[in-house]
Amino acid sequence: MAEKQEKIATASIANLNIAPRKVRLVADLVKGQPVVSALAQLQALPNRSSGPIEKLIHSAVTNAQVKNMDLSKLVIQSLTVNKGRILKRMKAKSRGMAGLVQHIQSHVHLTLKESLDLKGPAFVLPQKIKKVKKTKREKDAKGKEKPQFKETEEKPKPKKKGGFASKFFQRKSI
Repeated sequence: MAEKQEKIATASIANLNIAPRKVRLVADLVKGQPVVSALAQLQALPNRSSGPIEKLIHSAVTNAQVKNMDLSKLVIQSLTVNKGRILKRMKAKSRGMAGLVQHIQSHVHLTLKESLDLKGPAFVLPQKIKKVKKTKREKDAKGKEKPQFKETEEKPKPKKKGGFASKFFQRKSI
């Protein structure tokens, strides 16, 4: 009995400068959802980690395109957030002491799979359209197009008074 193997697309982020505890809040919201609804939900979230996770999903979708997977039937199979590097810093405390500050980074791994029972998407996300300005090109007497040059006036930059005195004495004296 030859079973059909599931196609899986993966993507990952290493050393994301957000704590894993904060990334897991967003990751738990989109686990198990179809890709279209997960992206729509991430665009509406105010959390800082929603942006990198959205980029990660887009990256996994492009990996799925390479494997000829049906993009309308993609579902987030797993989204794991692990602890990454810890950057240790010192913060000055009272009486000459120092306190330890730890900046914890996170590793995020995403796998997408094709769901057979999933119908088409309930809605479609609008894609950003780049607007291109078309300009009329002038023709000379022979009918050839003239090259276009923008004429700009270069203004001399004002000289900055630099140094310590200008930074320290910014107020006008009365």
